[in-house]
Amino acid sequence: MQIVAVTVDPPDKLLKVKNKIDAEFNFISDPDLKLMDQFGLRHENGNPIGGDIARPATLLVSKEGTLLWSSYPENYRIRPRPNDVLAAAKKAMGG
Repeated sequence: MQIVAVTVDPPDKLLKVKNKIDAEFNFISDPDLKLMDQFGLRHENGNPIGGDIARPATLLVSKEGTLLWSSYPENYRIRPRPNDVLAAAKKAMGG
């Protein structure tokens, strides 16, 4: 299992953020929102300065690209609790 963060930000900015927060997971730059569109994460005209951005979401995706579990909060400040994500991952893995 692997944790990744997907964002529209360019790779150089992602590296700075990763280093600043000392993240132990990888970041993926998706400026064209292709990956985000695959999972319905585009927030059209969501950027206050114009353009589309990604909706906040937590997804569990198989290696084959199948969506196993998801959380799409209405408020970007709300995230699922880690224990809830771990329970969903265990269930998705047959445990």
